[in-house]
Amino acid sequence: MPASVHPKAVLVAAKLPEVDATAFDASLDELARLVTTLGYSVVARISQARSHLAPAAVLGEGKLQELAELTGGSGRAERKFSKRHKAKERDDWEEASLGEAERRDDEERDDEERDDEDDQADSQVALVAVDHDISPSQLRNLEQATGTSVLDRTGVIIEIFHRHAKSHEAKLQVEIARLAYEAPRLRESPRGKERQQGRGAG
Repeated sequence: MPASVHPKAVLVAAKLPEVDATAFDASLDELARLVTTLGYSVVARISQARSHLAPAAVLGEGKLQELAELTGGSGRAERKFSKRHKAKERDDWEEASLGEAERRDDEERDDEERDDEDDQADSQVALVAVDHDISPSQLRNLEQATGTSVLDRTGVIIEIFHRHAKSHEAKLQVEIARLAYEAPRLRESPRGKERQQGRGAG
């Protein structure tokens, strides 16, 4: 029988200048309760004092790497290029993918000595919960860097309502809220952009 039936979750938050320490801690405590309601066990909190959320992935590179060490991710978020640099973006992506494959091969060899221990720990981190409302690109980059699912505060709340809705009307209301929440994320995804381009063609 496993030691815990609950998958693990890590909380993430940036301490912004306008938020005092008491309010910051209270907000994180509330998020922990929400995540627990979803059925997760909160095992760690990663926080960082910042003047604003990092545009790419909420946290700075150092803290992002610290988070990735808990989740088993690479710690690297996708780099964004303007539309004028699509060819360069594709080339850089292919180059990065080759480098990533080589790095993974090296890591797999290094990890053989501690494979059982690390794999067990990493596989149990099933969610990163962010104590902010973040953009679709920030969410996607965090998922890429951590290698696990990410929900922001609104996403956590919607998921709670979705799981606990009983009546047909309640389920419909939650589904409407969920679709409104996910729509901009779908538009920013590569597949969503392809659909928009296809719709405008001709």
